[in-house]
Amino acid sequence: MNFLSKSKSKIIWTTLLIIFLVSIYFNYQYFRNLKTPQEDIAKSEITKTIEQVSKLVVLPTDEFPTVATVTDPKALQSQRFFLNAEKDDKVLIYSNAKKAILFRPSQNKIVEIAPINKGESASSTTTNATPISTTSTKISTSTRSIIKK
Repeated sequence: MNFLSKSKSKIIWTTLLIIFLVSIYFNYQYFRNLKTPQEDIAKSEITKTIEQVSKLVVLPTDEFPTVATVTDPKALQSQRFFLNAEKDDKVLIYSNAKKAILFRPSQNKIVEIAPINKGESASSTTTNATPISTTSTKISTSTRSIIKK
């Protein structure tokens, strides 16, 4: 009789262990898939923005831009590039092409296009366009936030 109860005990513990492991696996799959739709929405939003801007201006084709959303235009007023920026404007930053584009989706208009300065002084730029400094922005990207330091 003792042998039979030990056998039942092992079966019960083995069954509970299997149920526990299966539940961990399904919970992992469930929570992993929860993140994917949000990432897909962000990617489709970025793609939509790039498509809208590409209808208005020729964009570099050899790189994918960083797309950011202006969340606090008043904090950006110290940079000439953002003087006409409004909340929810999009900024497309092409690092290799050294170009930044300020786009207003609500009006389907390009507000500003400027070269990007990476550690250069504004006086060293030979163009009449207003350079944008990449070190002091307060815009939120779909993948990260860049905060003025």
